Amino acid sequence: MNNVFSYNADIEKNAYLNWRTSKHDHIHNMIVLADGFMSAATLLAKQVLLDNVDKKADSLIFPILFNANHGIEVYLKAISWSLNILNNTGKRFDPHHKLYLLLIHLKTIQKN
Repeated sequence: MNNVFSYNADIEKNAYLNWRTSKHDHIHNMIVLADGFMSAATLLAKQVLLDNVDKKADSLIFPILFNANHGIEVYLKAISWSLNILNNTGKRFDPHHKLYLLLIHLKTIQKN
């Protein structure tokens, strides 16, 4: 059996972790991560809605919601960081994980 993270000669069966990201563009990297979380949530949700005869929704609902929640969180942090750059605050984003607080903070800095 191959290692979980091993090379495959078929390029379509490999995951290249760094090809979408940039060493010096942190906000872009956050958006890439957020897109990945949201894509995972969407693909899982579509699969469950397409065919749930085996009741897979019961176990997949938590990963679906986690990925959607985390994607939204990372998008909000990327927007916050972008606004902080535009406002020249020298800050990045609030480090907490509560979407409501991130949204309130985002509205606050957006008004500056």
